[in-house]
Amino acid sequence: MTRKSTMPERADCEPVACAEGRIGEPCAGSDDHASCDTSPGAGDGRCDACAITAGVTTENEMFTISPTYILQE
Repeated sequence: MTRKSTMPERADCEPVACAEGRIGEPCAGSDDHASCDTSPGAGDGRCDACAITAGVTTENEMFTISPTYILQE
């Protein structure tokens, strides 16, 4: 996962998981921070984690697999 808050504005990413509070739990989008709270009304959650995709930023491209780098014997 990568965080939407660290990506450039040109990158299109819809958050799908909590990055603060209940880390890793699913959430319904960037406006749904309350679903990430550790307890109801705590205000400590943040829905900010997006799936990694190829080619949008250098951060994402570091995690793509390129078969051209596989060594053949």
